[in-house]
Amino acid sequence: MAFRGNVVEAGRAAGEEQQCSEEREFHEEREFTTEDTVCTEEEDGRCSFLSAGRERGRPVGAMFKLHAVQAKWGDCLLVEYGTGRSQFLLVDGGFLSTYRGPLWKVLNARVVPAGGRLERVILSHVDADHIRGLLGLFEELNTPRRDGAPPFLSVGGLWHNPYGVTLDPEGSLERRLKRLAALPAMHNVAILEFLQSIEDGKELQRLAAELNIPRNGDGYDPLTVEMATGAVSFDNLRLTVVGPTEANLGMLRAEWEAWLDQYEAALLRGDLGMLDNTDGSPTNQSSICLVVEADGCRMLLTGDGRSDFLTEGLLARGFLDAAGRAHFDLCKLPHHGSNANITPEFFRAVTADRYVISANGTHGNPDYDTLVWLVEAAREQNREVEIICTNETNSTRTLVVSHPPDRNGYSIRILEPDADSIEVALA
Repeated sequence: MAFRGNVVEAGRAAGEEQQCSEEREFHEEREFTTEDTVCTEEEDGRCSFLSAGRERGRPVGAMFKLHAVQAKWGDCLLVEYGTGRSQFLLVDGGFLSTYRGPLWKVLNARVVPAGGRLERVILSHVDADHIRGLLGLFEELNTPRRDGAPPFLSVGGLWHNPYGVTLDPEGSLERRLKRLAALPAMHNVAILEFLQSIEDGKELQRLAAELNIPRNGDGYDPLTVEMATGAVSFDNLRLTVVGPTEANLGMLRAEWEAWLDQYEAALLRGDLGMLDNTDGSPTNQSSICLVVEADGCRMLLTGDGRSDFLTEGLLARGFLDAAGRAHFDLCKLPHHGSNANITPEFFRAVTADRYVISANGTHGNPDYDTLVWLVEAAREQNREVEIICTNETNSTRTLVVSHPPDRNGYSIRILEPDADSIEVALA
């Protein structure tokens, strides 16, 4: 589904239906097909990238694509690259139901026929809407090994910064939070979910070890801006870590320690009222953020990071020019387009031709403000941009009314409701 000018292509809206049982188990047997349901990029949207690449001597058969998998309000991104044959990285896995539905089908339609290998699986951070699908994948890969049959695909390595390495090396914060979580009257969902995310991260490491998949085996551990001082290359692909920074992580640790110091004693006495508005998870801001480059094109993959942290990382790794600006062929908006993670200034300084948003309206994402900031910044700079969304939401519908595409220099393309992923081809 796309909006170009005043034309709205046919396709029913995905709607705003909430699915409170997102993580329910699938008790019935489901027969999946490997039919390729991926939406292909429009030819006129690709020609400029292809021409520019050929002028720079791009190898024949080189490719560089992003497949945004339907993950509801989570993230699940498949990066396709290579010269002569397709190779793949998986960045985040969405929910468990993401793996058992759209991701399973995309892997079988694209990765298995191309040799059945994910060169790397990259987990930006341990929140459920990013890690649970990876747990489902790794569990399935373990199952046939226990039965003596080979797994349906292989994984060359896992990029993952464990919570205990980046945010709590001594384990003191986790111990204090678990003490609070054990209180009989504890009702703060955010803190309980945060503790579960820590356990999910430990489980992912255990499953990876059973599969002999190395964690952070490319010379950098943890994967921070200061530690990952060089780029990592696979064929025509180049990965550079631009987040988190050690300073970001140190600030997050200090914030948690200060919060516990202030409230822990009162909470242990039974005064739980101050928990009502607590954001219990610092893991968003610890997201692994990447610049992914191939054949003269580059993507900015942001996890659930914060735009000011991203800017610091881009500066540290030399991606900002003297005016403090950088341009990308594609930017995946941080935190599903939340206006709490990005600013109008970021859209003016860090620009892109295409913006990918993985969200379905849950928690209001993508926020209408975010979309307006994006469109107005591009219009002020006379840039034409494309917005690619995994779902139509109230905010996207409102945007095309308040800021008509034909008068504001942008187009919007939305994953069809019955499709598993949407493709953005840069090469």
